Amino acid sequence: MPKRTFIVNGLGIALLIIALAIIYISSFLRQEPGGFQGNQLDPPRSSLDFELTNQNGIKTRWSDYRGKYLVLTFLYTNCRELCPVIANKIQQTQTAISEKTDQVRFVAISLDPERDTPDSIREFMMRWNLNSWDYLVGSEDLLEPLWQHYWVGTLFQESIENTATSNRAYGEYAINHASPVHLIDQNGYAHVAYSSLFESHELTNDILYLVKINER
Repeated sequence: MPKRTFIVNGLGIALLIIALAIIYISSFLRQEPGGFQGNQLDPPRSSLDFELTNQNGIKTRWSDYRGKYLVLTFLYTNCRELCPVIANKIQQTQTAISEKTDQVRFVAISLDPERDTPDSIREFMMRWNLNSWDYLVGSEDLLEPLWQHYWVGTLFQESIENTATSNRAYGEYAINHASPVHLIDQNGYAHVAYSSLFESHELTNDILYLVKINER
């Protein structure tokens, strides 16, 4: 009889430890963000106004996003390496904040207006599950000020034959560019910027934190 009591008590202790571990992990996962994990911009930077066209042919201005939080990045559809990585990480964040997606918009601005056609944009967005994003294009004259303002820098294009890679990972050509990501508030001010090395959980944290401090 004592042996059975020992076994039951041991099982109870084990179950208690498991239950406490589950509670701890759950509370950790639910904890509110406590600060920005990306590169905080202090003071926040105002956004440039623009008039571009989205993938559905609809004219889009910066003011159309007023009242929404914005995750902004820069891509081109023939990119086979960096752009898909950036898009995938942002898409992971979009999934992680599913309860807040009505407050947040995800926007990509083209780095290759000559070849980012409606068909290539739709195919790129379907391939990387970006169907709820806005993909904006326009003339190079309209895009150049945005590339400079958001630290994309000067673009340099080279043929695949001139790249060091021996495969077709870059498509038919490569555009050398920075791939910054910006987190912008509902009034058009960028609070956080990220390099291409950011992690999706950092962006997730910062979106939730920015929403939190603006709801106070």
